[in-house]
Amino acid sequence: MSPQGVVLLVSMPIPIAAGFYWHWKALGFYRSLGDRVKGMSYYWFSFQFQNPGFAKQLPGYVDVLKGLPEDQAARIITIRRQMRYATMTVACWSLLFFLSIVLSFRR
Repeated sequence: MSPQGVVLLVSMPIPIAAGFYWHWKALGFYRSLGDRVKGMSYYWFSFQFQNPGFAKQLPGYVDVLKGLPEDQAARIITIRRQMRYATMTVACWSLLFFLSIVLSFRR
C-alpha cells in the first residue's frame, strides 16, 4: 500500500469523530428545546439548524428557533460556531483525500 493510502486510512477517524461531534451538539440542543420541537424529526431539525436559509425555501419549514429566550438564542450562535469547526474539519480532510488521489495518479 502506498504511503498516501496508509495516511488516509490512519486519519479516517478524524472526519468520523467530527461527524459524531456535530450530531452530538445538534442532538443536545434538540433535546433541550423539548416541547418546541415536538412532532419534528431530529434529522429535519438538524437540517434546519445547519442551513436555515436553505430550509426556509422548502415546504414544511417551521421556525422553531424564533422567539427563544436570550440565553438559548446565544447558545445557538455558540453551537453553530462549534459545528462549523466540525464541518471545516471534514472539508479539509476531504480536500486532502482528493488531493492525495490526484497526486497518486500523476506518478
